[in-house]
Amino acid sequence: MSATSQRHPASFRDPSGYVVAEGEKMSRFLSPDGEVAFHSAQKAGVFSALLEQGLILPLEVMAAEDGLKLSQSLLLWPTLPYEWTFDALREAALLHLKVHRLALSRGFTLSDASSFNIQFDGWRPYFVDLGSFIPFTPGQPWLGYRQFCEQFLYPLVLESLTGQAFNPVFRGNGAGVTAEQLVAWLPRFSMLRPRALLHVYLPHWLNRRATQGGANISSSTSRHMNAEVFDEMLAGLARWIASLETPQRSNQRWGSYVAERTYDWQEVEDKRRFVTRFIQETRPSLVLDLGCNTGEMAHIALAAGAARVIGYERDGEAANQAYHGALKEKAAFLPLVMDLLNPSPDQGWGQKEWPGLEQRAKQADALLALALVHHLALGSGIPLAQVIAWLVSLALRGVIEFIPPEDDMAQSLIRRVGKRHFAYDREAFVASLSEVSKIVNTATITASGRTLFAYERL
Repeated sequence: MSATSQRHPASFRDPSGYVVAEGEKMSRFLSPDGEVAFHSAQKAGVFSALLEQGLILPLEVMAAEDGLKLSQSLLLWPTLPYEWTFDALREAALLHLKVHRLALSRGFTLSDASSFNIQFDGWRPYFVDLGSFIPFTPGQPWLGYRQFCEQFLYPLVLESLTGQAFNPVFRGNGAGVTAEQLVAWLPRFSMLRPRALLHVYLPHWLNRRATQGGANISSSTSRHMNAEVFDEMLAGLARWIASLETPQRSNQRWGSYVAERTYDWQEVEDKRRFVTRFIQETRPSLVLDLGCNTGEMAHIALAAGAARVIGYERDGEAANQAYHGALKEKAAFLPLVMDLLNPSPDQGWGQKEWPGLEQRAKQADALLALALVHHLALGSGIPLAQVIAWLVSLALRGVIEFIPPEDDMAQSLIRRVGKRHFAYDREAFVASLSEVSKIVNTATITASGRTLFAYERL
């Protein structure tokens, strides 16, 4: 039975003015000035062209007390750019440029270039800020150039050219990655790359001049900026971004987990069957897959009938492989990057603009936590009862895997960090799970005693 009726949609208001409340719509209210620009863009066919190409969601326009109300279908799981994988950020950047180029071909530009203006439905990004289109005037600067660089281009360049994951840097600075930060990390020879010289080092030097009373970046990039020059600039950025790839990072331990795991393929098949049965019996609309790795079980859940899967994985390389697979399969699966020991909190003005993990988890019908508990309990020292209680709090029902201390993977953690003072065994696991839920099904899938537990929260 689906738990859809139990969901409580997360509310958020993003920096560009969207408000998502109870219901199935997200809305933005436009001022009278914004209303004029919107109607002009609408008359020019901007929105119909964007909709035709699948770049925006269906739009409903309604009169409001002080202007217009623009409503679009609600995307159930709002994400923050620092949670995206490298490939997801690259897709979002290319989408933003495609939207901008289409608008420019009809005489419009974008008033900003925030990565928060992109949201995902499964693998697929959408542009959601339909109030940011304004008429383009030849010679005017690209108002969102610096923002585009800091929230799209620089994070991608940082990871591609240095191997440093952009996620923690972006999270530490909500505005993105600055030119100053990027220049400090880039190897010296990067200055010899024409695109890096133009879009990284030149802005860095101009920004330094601006702080000393010299010319600013906007005035310097606006000279002779007619529509053709502007479009070629956007096209050039798109070509560069499309060519960027993430290098494999040697400090990521779990990206090759599927190839190296210690149980045999019959045991893997037993695990798949258990998850398939759980999904078929519960028919969840949205599954939260914690520790999703490269997305194997997310695809099993989708094949069994789950409508959508949101995955979280600490290893950015594994999560990026998962996104690449979702993109290839056009799957309703969005893998994201997060350390569950330090999950995304409620953020923004009044801590109400963007919901953290627990707020968003109210949307989930079901939870998968496979090969995860031992990492949190044995690897990170979180008491087992606290791990179980937190996991169960995230969804009304789910599947949690217990890996016994005798298992090779548990032993490797014990050797690395030492034995924990709290009880970690099957008896303690069952007792902790029974405190907060009803155990509805179990299956031991390995000789070492790995066991899957399906639960329903009390």
